[in-house]
Formats: sequence, C-alpha cells, structure tokens
Amino acid sequence: MPEKHQMRLIQIAFAISVVSTFAQATTPTLTSITQPLFYLGSAGDAEIQFIETPKIINNAGVMFWVELFHNPTDLDGADGDLNLISLYGLTVSLSEWDAEGNPTLITIDATRAIRPPRYPFTVEEVADAATKAVRIEFPDVDTTKISVLTRGNTSGNSKVEQAEALKP
Repeated sequence: MPEKHQMRLIQIAFAISVVSTFAQATTPTLTSITQPLFYLGSAGDAEIQFIETPKIINNAGVMFWVELFHNPTDLDGADGDLNLISLYGLTVSLSEWDAEGNPTLITIDATRAIRPPRYPFTVEEVADAATKAVRIEFPDVDTTKISVLTRGNTSGNSKVEQAEALKP
C-alpha cells in the first residue's frame, strides 16, 4: 500500500514539473533586436538604417531570439513591414551552438530572396545588411561565425564576413 502512495506522489511531482516547464516556455518576454530597416516613403537618399526594434517572444531560447531577425516590423503610419530581411524573404537561423547553448554559427539564407518592386536595394545588399545586423548583436567574430547562403553561393561566405576575416 505505501508503494502505491509513493508512486502516486511521483506521478504528481512529474506532472507538476512538466506543467511548470511548459508554463515557463510560453511566458512572453519583451526584448529588442537590431534590424535593417527602410521606409519606402522616406525623403532623401535610400539608406538602410540599423535600428533596435522591440519584440515579444514566448520562449527565451537563443534559437527563438535569433529568428527575430527575420520577423516583420510594422509601425503605425508606415503602411507595412520595414524590416528588409523579411521584406526580401531572407531567413536567419541558429545553425550551431556550444555546450552552454551559446551560438557559434548563425546562417542567413538568401537563396529564395526576391527584391520587392520599387525597393532600391539588391538582394546582395540586403544580405550584407542582415550580416551587419547579426554582427551588431553578436560582435565577437571569433566566437560566433555568420554563414550567408545565396543562390550563387552556397558555401556560406559573404563580402562582410570576408572583409572581417582580412582584418588584423
């Protein structure tokens, strides 16, 4: 009889731990991430601006945070998305991480990117802007590598990363 009672307590403890894990995973968190933004109605020269944008995520894991780079950024009065990464159809993902969960390789995939009508930037310029935005958030070149995949380049090197490799 005591064994049955102990087994029931173990089942209850397990159920509580599972429920608390899911509850923590879905707790919304306010954060921010640097994105390359452009407002099509901007007066003056066409310039990509790197701006920290507020975001809400439901999971604190690095993988989910990295994916915020390609989430749309809509603002009142802007008439749509301002994030060039999402507008052009690039994706940003966590590809490799170390034992502590820190990112060691982030991949920017521009293989399906398309330049939207009326936008002044090439896909390559937006891929380089995405690389710069990721590098702003992960400045240590030795710790976190960035791989950029394009239609003509599936090796994963971008001009920005090649330039960083040449720095003394």
